[in-house]
Amino acid sequence: MKQVFLSYARADGKKVKRLYDDLSRMGSIRVWFDRVDLLPGVKWNPAIRKAIRESDFFLAVLSQQSVSNRGFRHSELREALDVSKEFPEDWIFLVPTRLDDCPMPFHELEELNYADLFPKWDDGVARLCSTLQTSASSGKPLVRDEIPHDDLSIMVDVDRVGKSERTSIDGGKVLRRRKEPRRAHTVRRTYHYKVGLADLDLKSGIRTMGRVAHGLDSVQSSFHFTLERLSAPRKALTTMDRCPQLYLPRLPKSFYKRVGPLDTDNVICLTRRFLAFDEGSYVRYNHLTGDSPAEPRVRFISYAGLQEHAEAAGVTLEVAIAYLITAELVDYFLDLGYHDQTRNCPMDRTEDHSELTGGLRAGHFCKSCARALDKGTPFASAFRAMIAWGR
Repeated sequence: MKQVFLSYARADGKKVKRLYDDLSRMGSIRVWFDRVDLLPGVKWNPAIRKAIRESDFFLAVLSQQSVSNRGFRHSELREALDVSKEFPEDWIFLVPTRLDDCPMPFHELEELNYADLFPKWDDGVARLCSTLQTSASSGKPLVRDEIPHDDLSIMVDVDRVGKSERTSIDGGKVLRRRKEPRRAHTVRRTYHYKVGLADLDLKSGIRTMGRVAHGLDSVQSSFHFTLERLSAPRKALTTMDRCPQLYLPRLPKSFYKRVGPLDTDNVICLTRRFLAFDEGSYVRYNHLTGDSPAEPRVRFISYAGLQEHAEAAGVTLEVAIAYLITAELVDYFLDLGYHDQTRNCPMDRTEDHSELTGGLRAGHFCKSCARALDKGTPFASAFRAMIAWGR
């Protein structure tokens, strides 16, 4: 079944809900609508990124009010434009869908064919439904010249001599459907999210990361872990107060270009160095975790001195690293976050790895976090299994 992603601004919420209801009456497509499909407790950003990548069509619903509104989801459109690059130029993935005579918010959209739901709503929706439904039943995406600039053609089968082809007829013009190429990245649908693990001290850590990835994969199915072969560029390595640091602002664009493909939802980079980053005019250093200043999918974890505290807690280094990874995933995917009080819980906000010893020894979430995980969160059992792995 084909999936259609609805992207819209809150200002157009009522009309988009009507569009969702109309499209949902089609039996051959599934409509992804945040009001329905965003699960409670899950952060919207990674969930939406994943839904966009796994959709066959992206409908960018536009209006004069929404394109001038700061609440318009520019990040969704940017994500859709990135995904559209996986297709040949003449294939349709992103369809600007106008509610009125509005301009395009990005110049890239001006080159695309668009669908109009005005002046007659029912006629516009009918044309849109016919196009989506025919593509869904044929199992092939549309090519760009099958959608005229001001109309959406109805697709029909035409028998040719010696060969049957899927074509589009519009005003007597016959357009041949092109052979479908394979997409650059195929999304596995047997798990929820794909997470890349990279040890930036490549030579020393690749075996450890392999054991962690295999172990976490073996106890749950919500996340799939892969190894990313990345090393820290020399210009990002420095020393502050005699302590080795990975200075995040110095990581070049070329580093992030090597980070997992579009179908990777999150990448966690680990290093034996501490982390340093800019905060206003100051440089903060000796940190244990940090977000990338350039790529929202990427997070960094320092495991400097972690071996000593893992031994004190009676667990292996791999278990301790899995503990840190699990906490980062909880923070990235759920509206749970870290807490300032030490509760011997993975979600303790620690400034030194010695503060992890009690939590590593306990191997479970505190009562408060456990209750939060159970409130409709789809990943509760996965995170519990990951914390218990290797004990």
